[in-house]
Amino acid sequence: MSAVSLFGRFWRDVGSDIKRVVKRHATLLFPDQLGLRDLDGGDQEIYLHEPVMFYGAPLRGGSHKPGGRRALFVDGTFRVRENGRSFDLVQAACNLVVYDTVNVANVSYTLTLIDSMHFDIEPADTQSEFHPMFHAQRGYSTLITPAKVVAQAMMASHLPEDKIHVEHAEMNLEFVRLPCPQMDMLSVLATVVADFFCNKDQTTRPEKDAFHAMLKRLLSEKNPMRESLSSKALSRRWQDRPPFAAPHWYKESGG
Repeated sequence: MSAVSLFGRFWRDVGSDIKRVVKRHATLLFPDQLGLRDLDGGDQEIYLHEPVMFYGAPLRGGSHKPGGRRALFVDGTFRVRENGRSFDLVQAACNLVVYDTVNVANVSYTLTLIDSMHFDIEPADTQSEFHPMFHAQRGYSTLITPAKVVAQAMMASHLPEDKIHVEHAEMNLEFVRLPCPQMDMLSVLATVVADFFCNKDQTTRPEKDAFHAMLKRLLSEKNPMRESLSSKALSRRWQDRPPFAAPHWYKESGG
């Protein structure tokens, strides 16, 4: 069974959890089909044909207050290695892009970039020098291209291409890599759902239950991306040489 077949059903179940949380607040474009390509050395890469898009997301925490809306895009890849009848997660990348939007019904849809981040999982056996094993970094997305943004915006707004306007502002402080937990695409999606669609006052019981179900699913053994080879290697570093602290994220900390 291919990596896509093993992961595909789990991916679609996560999409169902997300839809249950966000449907009252925004339109979700969630690609059900995944792609698979061969890499050098026998590994394979699972990827999305188009980004996940949250169209008309509230400014924060599930707020229903009138005002601006956001368009959120999430894309990512998983590098996997066959391990018997299953596979191991070797490396991963994820991009999150946030646009402010102005939607003039049936006339135009304008997206202005306000933030962009990417999250990387370094491979344990070939970790880059001076790169944290897991890190977040601000900067333009290499996965979520302007062409993909326009294509998704056309689908969500039902407007033709000439009515979609995408504006990119200057990004600040692009080069600082912040050590973080394992933030693969599934983890980033959970973070987006929590920060933009949930709060203690307005989130309904069914929405809370759906978010809880999503977290439970991500932590379960059924999640083939739950613990990467890098996560296992990093855990050994700080368990052998406490404390649990960011310097362990760099390979130079060993020895």
